[in-house]
Amino acid sequence: ENDQEVFSLAQSYGILGKEKLADKELEAQNAQTVTLPDPYIYANKITSMVSGAGIRMHMPAGATNTQAAQMVENYAVWWWEEAGDRQMFAGATEPLRRMAHFATLRGWITALLLPNSQDDEFPYLLDIEDPLVVYPRFSRKGPIRVTRQYSITALEARHEFPDSAEFLEALQDDENVDVTAYYDAVYHMVLIGGRAYSDAKLRAVAARPVKHDVVDLKGNPVLPWVILVPMGDLTGPKSGGNVDTRLYGPGILYGMHEVYNHLCRLVSMELTQVAKAVDPPSIQFFRQGSPVPEPLKLEPGTRNFMFYMDSDVKFLDLAPNPGNLVPLRATLEDRLQLASAPKVFFGESGNIQSGYGVGLLTNAAMDVLRPYTGAVERAVKLLMRRMLEITYSVTSGTHGPMEITGRQGLMGRTMSGIQFDPSLIASTGVQMDVKMGEVTPQDKAAAANYGIGLVTTASCRS
Repeated sequence: ENDQEVFSLAQSYGILGKEKLADKELEAQNAQTVTLPDPYIYANKITSMVSGAGIRMHMPAGATNTQAAQMVENYAVWWWEEAGDRQMFAGATEPLRRMAHFATLRGWITALLLPNSQDDEFPYLLDIEDPLVVYPRFSRKGPIRVTRQYSITALEARHEFPDSAEFLEALQDDENVDVTAYYDAVYHMVLIGGRAYSDAKLRAVAARPVKHDVVDLKGNPVLPWVILVPMGDLTGPKSGGNVDTRLYGPGILYGMHEVYNHLCRLVSMELTQVAKAVDPPSIQFFRQGSPVPEPLKLEPGTRNFMFYMDSDVKFLDLAPNPGNLVPLRATLEDRLQLASAPKVFFGESGNIQSGYGVGLLTNAAMDVLRPYTGAVERAVKLLMRRMLEITYSVTSGTHGPMEITGRQGLMGRTMSGIQFDPSLIASTGVQMDVKMGEVTPQDKAAAANYGIGLVTTASCRS
């Protein structure tokens, strides 16, 4: 445990829908509580924009290896599409969206890529893991080792670790099993143990220390993980060993947390006042010594009778002036927009009608996305590099030439049954160019009007 690097964000910043953000005082008063869906909407929108841009891959070619570069590029494109299909078939989402999701929400990208000799068609194991369960240790040159801790059911563990069937036999199918996996540049091992067992002796070694065989083209061992932090380390100088881990790779929601809490509380207050207007609190006066009158019935159409001349009822109007709430709510909503996703991302340009004005807003809004798009782009590039290294050093010996689907000929028609020779990687290298497509919000109306205006004023010439 001392070797684990505590870096994950507080769950209240990263996990949505599991924390009621209403004020405790309001709850004690049986007030209405509201949790707005803004964090989910913002995170999902930005994830969709980043992943929707798509990825373009290109293997640079020299004067003598043009054909080899094209074959390696075709193999990389086939591998990426096949990896996405397998991720979707396994119940997850495509790798690009999963990386964009964790980059924006968690502020980290953690991906594991290992060779898998047991799969004849796709000898790779790709896992885009939730950063909350990945604990890396860094040096100035990069990650040194990685510990991964997560929980699965006993049924899943029996399928994933068949050598530990005897240990898992006593567990129910739905009982949780703790899994701890260790990785460095050479070795990999896995420990499993049920939550119900506190005795360390009952922990089983699911995979004994083995060499994972991941090396670069020169044969040097490398860590099979790709770990990136889009926003970097913002914790500042470390003194006394105390580090604010929330600032180590903050996600897109970090800046809006406090403003979002206050906005939810303000909306809760407004809803509470509306509820009080429907069923307002009241004070009933009656003669001392007389029986306590029945509570008033305030349903539509009901009648209440007073039996004593000195009896009275007064309703309490505790609602604030609505005009006092308008500027406060407008300020909070404005701050929330600055701290999260600008409205132009949702196709809202306010009173600006010109395409030039919308373009300025879009370019300003894109500053929010650049750290995350850049990190996803580099993560895919590093995965492609690691994949080509594994293909050249491992799968070439275990599987030989791979049969893929790719484009061939002058027409670029997709062909199946193409044989890819991993030895071609030696002539091209593993430095593949990876570029993300254009990330733009779907707001075309104002830009179209601007273009029409240019045409009609003869400012645009063909």
